[in-house]
Amino acid sequence: MTPERWAIVKGIFAAARKAPRRDRAAIVESLCDGDVEIKTQAQALLDADDAMPEMDTPSRLLGLPQTDSEKLIDGASTVTPERVGSYSVLRLVGSGRSGAVYEAMQPKTRRAVALKVVRLGRTGAQALQRFEFEATALARLSHTGIAQIYEAGVDTNSGEARPFLAMEMVSGARITEYVNRENLDLRSRIRLVVQVCEAVQHAHERGIVHLDLKPANILVSSEGQPKIVDFGVAMISDLPEGAQPTERGGTIPYMSPEQLSGRSNEIDLRSDVYALGVLLYELIEGKLPREIAGRSYVEAILRAKAGGGFAWAGKSKPGVDEDLKQIVLRATKASPDERYQSALELGLDLRRYLEGFPVSARKATAIYVAGRFVKRRRGASAAIALGALGLLAMAGWSVWSGRRARDDAAVARELVTLVLNEEVARIADTQGTQEARRAWIAHVRPGVMQLLSRHPRDAGTALVAARLLMLESDVEHESARIDDALRLRLAALKIRQSAALADQTDERTLMDFSINLAKAGDVFLDRGYVQEGRSFYERALSIDKELAARPGASDEAIDNLSWSYERRRRFAATTEENRELAEKKLALAKELVQRDPRRAISRYNLACAEISLADFAASPAEKEPHLRSALQEAQVAMGINSESRSSYRAFIVAMRRMAELKAGDAPDDETRQLIDEMVALAESFRSSERRDLGLCSAVLHAEMAAAEILIRWGYRDEAIDLSHRVEALLPDYDIALAGRPDEEGIRARYHSLAESLAK
Repeated sequence: MTPERWAIVKGIFAAARKAPRRDRAAIVESLCDGDVEIKTQAQALLDADDAMPEMDTPSRLLGLPQTDSEKLIDGASTVTPERVGSYSVLRLVGSGRSGAVYEAMQPKTRRAVALKVVRLGRTGAQALQRFEFEATALARLSHTGIAQIYEAGVDTNSGEARPFLAMEMVSGARITEYVNRENLDLRSRIRLVVQVCEAVQHAHERGIVHLDLKPANILVSSEGQPKIVDFGVAMISDLPEGAQPTERGGTIPYMSPEQLSGRSNEIDLRSDVYALGVLLYELIEGKLPREIAGRSYVEAILRAKAGGGFAWAGKSKPGVDEDLKQIVLRATKASPDERYQSALELGLDLRRYLEGFPVSARKATAIYVAGRFVKRRRGASAAIALGALGLLAMAGWSVWSGRRARDDAAVARELVTLVLNEEVARIADTQGTQEARRAWIAHVRPGVMQLLSRHPRDAGTALVAARLLMLESDVEHESARIDDALRLRLAALKIRQSAALADQTDERTLMDFSINLAKAGDVFLDRGYVQEGRSFYERALSIDKELAARPGASDEAIDNLSWSYERRRRFAATTEENRELAEKKLALAKELVQRDPRRAISRYNLACAEISLADFAASPAEKEPHLRSALQEAQVAMGINSESRSSYRAFIVAMRRMAELKAGDAPDDETRQLIDEMVALAESFRSSERRDLGLCSAVLHAEMAAAEILIRWGYRDEAIDLSHRVEALLPDYDIALAGRPDEEGIRARYHSLAESLAK
């Protein structure tokens, strides 16, 4: 019987059970609609329910002799039946208080399955309830990391009704045994936990909280695939409180403080996050934390009520650094609000750790971020994973919060707010190749397009599509696919113009329209359509001024105005007008930093404004304060958001300008240090950002400036090495230019450098 048909059986059983016994047969007959199998199974459940006593038999607790019926019940699990339902039983795998698990063969498919058979003894009511919950939970799940359910039914071969589940037979070892047997290194163990996090998140997204995650319930196949089993004590989030299991299980070391102390209103998906944190510790250190190892249930409860959580004491295993410790400690915080808020959020931080990126569990100090920047790998996979996991994590929390009743159009609007206006914006400025961003877009696009096809006239859904079109156009623009970028931006502009006309009061709608106008202007200018580009800039500036002047204008509205001033500088009629626009940008950036010192984009804007104003300084003494301020602001921005390409670009530019300003004819320590740091920073981007025009330009200028200074100092060999690096990157710069004017003067500067080296 399929899980869907079993759900029908349970529904009929529940309806008939509420009626007087004399009416139950008629109710079953009327509800089964002529389906003999469903009728038989529902009636078998009712018969079994009638046969169960109303309360547990207290003979053993009172010290009385055990009754014959109790002996039969306790001995039932020791007798291996030949058949259960249509399955041929091969062997007993294990048994417990509430039932037994057998390995069996499915006749039609000859497939080995695990049969979980429930015993309806003294704990029959609880066992049946847990069985029903497990069947319901497993029927919702379909994931490679979760043991699959094949059938749920009631066996009557022995003359008694015995509910059973037929599930995927997982032939594997406990995860703790597997990692030791295979002698897995630390990184491989962490990757296993990431896989488990993904499977747990799949369950959470479908409203299922496991509540008994432990090594015995996570088996790893010979191929290295972890499988979660035993959802017998799971909680189903969309069932009312009274319908949840009355008996809460779990295993003491892995139970969260809220589980142990009986705070049922606090038990949710973050309780599973706690268990995952304990499991992670155990796989890392090879043992349980000393605070929770070997404690009795009473001791564990007392400790949970006293605060719970644990510290990392003693010497760690080789390779366990502070980042990894902080991930574990955050996952196992006593308060659910202080933990990771989803399994995928934990998995995301573990992926960041494996990729060498700063982890969210640690405070991003400048020293820490710099260290991680040097160590991290430059692969594109992180950019894709961050976006995809972030999207899934938020979707999972949305499901848990009980917002399923909203229609698709409302979900689309929520996506705009929660994902595309935050996650996508961050991904758009994250280090990684354009191919990685393009892959991320391909990952998101099908869902967005499906929503759009269902609700073509819904404004919120259309804005989701416009946001995605703009992101895609940014990627194409940076990849020098100008015609594609223009087509995408104009398509997005059409959607946003309609939205702006429909509501001329909403700040978000008008800001998006303004951004779209400005970016369309960028592409027109790149195609040589100067008048069109200027016209789009002017329209954007007009909107931005109006929004920034509104009482309580948002930070982003002021940001947009500062960038409109920056774009307007391209058409400044005089040097004085150009300077005034740069000073306006500086004033707005300072206002935003004062509002929120931890806002990375404000710090970046301030750095850019300081670099611009250095151009107008009359002397080196006047330039230097602007450049030092730019260096400081860019470094702070990098510390706040370690993955921002823009902040790193501003930092490289400021370093280069400072080195050019300070360098004399003889070497000095400050300039030498600037050159070394600048060249090292530039080199780190060469493999991952070769087609990003802005960053590519900054890298080339930095390396050529360093070479020019080294020539002046007489370090000719070092200068030649740098010139070779420049020459190797120039073809990528030309591709990024895609026929546009070389406004940065890269080629001219390189020819001048080559001539200097040829002398």
